[in-house]
Amino acid sequence: MISGTEEFFLKKYNTKVKVNNIVGNKDGATVYVESVGEPHFHTFAVIPIDTQENVRPDGIWTLEGEVEGNIESGIYALIHEEKLKKINNYLNEFIKKHPVVGRREEVIKNTSSTGYTTPYYYVINFGDSLSSYKDQYLRNPETKKEVYQKQSQSLTFDPEYYNIVIELFMKEENKEPDQKIFDELEADIEKRDGLPPGSYTVILNDNYIQKENGHSQKDNTLMRVNPDYIIKE
Repeated sequence: MISGTEEFFLKKYNTKVKVNNIVGNKDGATVYVESVGEPHFHTFAVIPIDTQENVRPDGIWTLEGEVEGNIESGIYALIHEEKLKKINNYLNEFIKKHPVVGRREEVIKNTSSTGYTTPYYYVINFGDSLSSYKDQYLRNPETKKEVYQKQSQSLTFDPEYYNIVIELFMKEENKEPDQKIFDELEADIEKRDGLPPGSYTVILNDNYIQKENGHSQKDNTLMRVNPDYIIKE
């Protein structure tokens, strides 16, 4: 199953991946993978299993446009590498000052299919503004990030097509999401300059994380979401 998944991504997407987790379901298994090298992204594929419980790697499939969008998410992160460092530095300091955490690395590996993904945020790409960059990657996955960065200098990034989802959790168990912490996080993102272009979602959960998907939006979750995104040009 692992070798069949790796072969599938290498053949169809010209991408070396490593398998992080396999989750069985009624008709097959969902395989969570991450790319090896750059651009870095998480995605998934589904391998059918027939009624005799025989694995059918020849029938492996993904949702239409899913992997392509995740590749573009990884390329977006390469293009905006320096600006993303500002988010990383800010969130690292925010975590030190407040009783909140991000998702653990094993949670990301076992459940994530959200393109470019870190413990504190992930990037979802919409539209086709990076489709030519994705096509270039599929032709030559060894394309250096400097090439993408140079080519993108004349590209206008419409915030509507890029969703940066910042999602944190309370550090202590049985602790409700703290409104003051959420308000500070939201205000900081809103006023901070030099961040990558996009529509920003801000989420603060309690300490519970669903094993199935690594998220935990519940009735008590505090969120700044669509249509009230924080917009960065």
